[in-house]
Amino acid sequence: MDIPEKNIITDEQLSAIIAAADTTTFAGYRDYVLMILLADSGLRINEALQIEDTFIDIKTRCIRLPGQLNKNRKPRIVPVSASVLREVIRLMEETQDYFDTQYVFVSNYGDRLKADQFRKRLRQYAIEAGIDTSKTQVSPHRFRDYFITNYLLNGGDLFTLQRIVAHADIKTTQGYVKVNEEAMRDSHTQYSQISRLGVPRMRKRGR
Repeated sequence: MDIPEKNIITDEQLSAIIAAADTTTFAGYRDYVLMILLADSGLRINEALQIEDTFIDIKTRCIRLPGQLNKNRKPRIVPVSASVLREVIRLMEETQDYFDTQYVFVSNYGDRLKADQFRKRLRQYAIEAGIDTSKTQVSPHRFRDYFITNYLLNGGDLFTLQRIVAHADIKTTQGYVKVNEEAMRDSHTQYSQISRLGVPRMRKRGR
């Protein structure tokens, strides 16, 4: 099954959206951490918002999601980059200084952040970043798409990716390969040494 055609968020757009969050405020910093986590892990927004402090495994640098949070009802291990995990832990500690909660991502009132609340804030960040949202959809799921796309472009294998993002069918994961074909061609054109050398076109030879 191929995924529908869509515009994948570029590196520049992602950076601009993340930079729009005011990290001097609690809500802005929380949004910043949530955005980089989504882009780094491929988590679904409802999975990310249900992360509790006990799910964070600092030693193995991963998030251990219990079965009830996954569509297939099986426990799942989601690796996280060291720099992102550091921010998650910092947010978690800051949150627990002010609120009695086990959740990592909470509202200004201490209750678990809702997906719709974050979607609204994310759209505002996109507007502030100067992104035409009529042409490029900006939603939490686009961060998941960004992770999957770049995982494949950077040489990751399909089967490991399927386990990380918990696609029930490998065909769903394979659908992203088609989306990446144009990007791979562009990358090849940019980095091909033969293209850089400007090898002249040979004239057709007679027999």
